[in-house]
Amino acid sequence: MENNKELQEQLEFQQEKVKRYEEVFDAIFRKTQDTSRKSMNTANSVIQEFKTTVEHYKTMPGPVFEPIKVENCLIKTQTGWKCRVCDTPFQDKSKQHGIDHIMIKHMFLQPYLCGVCNISFSEKYGLTKHNKTSHISVPEGANLYTEDSNKYVSCRIFKKDDDDDDNLKSQLYMMKFFKKADKTKKIIYISIDVTTYKDVKIAAELLRQKTNGYDFDPSDVEVLRIYGNNEATGKTLKTFTRVVTKSKCYHLPKISIERMTSCEQTLLDQIGAFVSKMPERNQVFFNTQAWKQQSGEIGLFEPEDTFSPKRAKLE
Repeated sequence: MENNKELQEQLEFQQEKVKRYEEVFDAIFRKTQDTSRKSMNTANSVIQEFKTTVEHYKTMPGPVFEPIKVENCLIKTQTGWKCRVCDTPFQDKSKQHGIDHIMIKHMFLQPYLCGVCNISFSEKYGLTKHNKTSHISVPEGANLYTEDSNKYVSCRIFKKDDDDDDNLKSQLYMMKFFKKADKTKKIIYISIDVTTYKDVKIAAELLRQKTNGYDFDPSDVEVLRIYGNNEATGKTLKTFTRVVTKSKCYHLPKISIERMTSCEQTLLDQIGAFVSKMPERNQVFFNTQAWKQQSGEIGLFEPEDTFSPKRAKLE
């Protein structure tokens, strides 16, 4: 008997709680009914969109409420699909519209996620626009490098009309490092990196936060105008460029040279256009093609101070 009384008290408490929530929501919806004035239209309209969801939950007997999900709220009809929560219809072949509608309007989710920034969007259009404005748009006529299934790289002239994939393109950039304690900012070494950001300064600033003892100026990074069809291809291009310029890196696998066989000269010509902006020792290494003369380990140029990185090993 005592247990039953306890359960009854808990049930009454939950019901009172639900009732209180209903009163709060009703008050909010009453206050935000006016969408006629421009200054209030957007905010009030957004709040009013919650109303059908709240009404849906109010029709449930409780005290346990079945959460709104695509599986239980997207109903098949004779002409297409329908939302169980607000009765919005979706015509034939528009199931995805119904899924998006439920996730956005009733589950309050933003299902379209940028895999690079982790920024989410409620509509696919928002993600597409974000990718176009925040991430790389390869210039018409530029060399675009692509890996095959065996990670061997080929090159083609990029044409926007032929770009029918959703891959985020990547680009290479060069950083010039100096000692943090050196007020003259004498360049100690360079490094090459890859990013999918349109503005490499953003990527450089993120990378800069991880440096210890050495620094570089994000506003002085050099865009190399070397583009990969995706991030994986960009990493192969990055490694190749590090190898042939002897840029600072703890791992310089020569296999990246083999993977570039079909387009090696094209890429070397592109790197050569920027080699004059590198320290002299990197220029000498590149211009003499010293990487072809070396076997075994690829040693790194020791900076002119006490910095001594680990030696790179071959794969």
